[in-house]
Amino acid sequence: MITLKVGLQGEKLEFVVDTGAERTCLLNVPKGYSIEEYTQVVKFLYEKLTEEDNIKWTKEDNDKLEKLKLKLASIPALSLPSLEKPFHLYVNVEKGVAHGVLVQEWGGVKRPVAYLSEMLDPVSHGWPVCIQAIAATAILIEESRKLTFGGKLIVCTPHAVRNVLNQKAEKWLTDSRMLKYEAILIDSDDLTLEVNRSLNPAQFLYGEPADNLIHNCLEIIQYQTKVRGHLEEQALSEGEIIYVDGSSRCLQEKRMSGYAVVDGKNMQTIEKGKLPSN
Repeated sequence: MITLKVGLQGEKLEFVVDTGAERTCLLNVPKGYSIEEYTQVVKFLYEKLTEEDNIKWTKEDNDKLEKLKLKLASIPALSLPSLEKPFHLYVNVEKGVAHGVLVQEWGGVKRPVAYLSEMLDPVSHGWPVCIQAIAATAILIEESRKLTFGGKLIVCTPHAVRNVLNQKAEKWLTDSRMLKYEAILIDSDDLTLEVNRSLNPAQFLYGEPADNLIHNCLEIIQYQTKVRGHLEEQALSEGEIIYVDGSSRCLQEKRMSGYAVVDGKNMQTIEKGKLPSN
């Protein structure tokens, strides 16, 4: 049984979801495992509930909520997992969200066992996409282990995850993250990583798949992170000059962050505002 309650108390939004113990008639799985693009659909709720000011509920928010209710009420049928057969996990990352489809082959056809989606943490979100793929793959492998119970897992992704982890990741990842990802992606005997340049099911979970699937991850990272050649040490003699800065501190045990943009000539504030607490 699925119960969804939404109520406005003054200007406060009360949101309660009770999904019960059973997600499908075929398989008891944790929340979101049987719903396509689950993380994308509920993302607006997380953003609403973390707003510092009073929550404003708009018609667009209501439309998104109706879409979520429809997703919860129309869960697709999933195949029962068989521990005697290998599992295939198709992974991709888009806009800071890891998407995955866990499948098994039955009668020559790959049938979905679970839909997976996890939002990357703010630190990972700032990495180049090919570096994000490392975090996305590791997260979804850990989630898949809850269903595979140590069975053989074959991971397919358009990114060369292992090469990136060995050659480029140390510039972006802390030692603790490196050890964690190496333990998940390299030191697992029952895990196989494959680079698949063709379309995979995970790329359809967030809309139209990208066209530039064939790429060299190492070259892309080098291009995205190189110092721009036209940057100079001296300030420009022409054009506008602006200064940008931000600050963050705790007030009454609550993190407050903000930014300001100042005109470099007359020192007048052009823009200022709050930043998300995360």
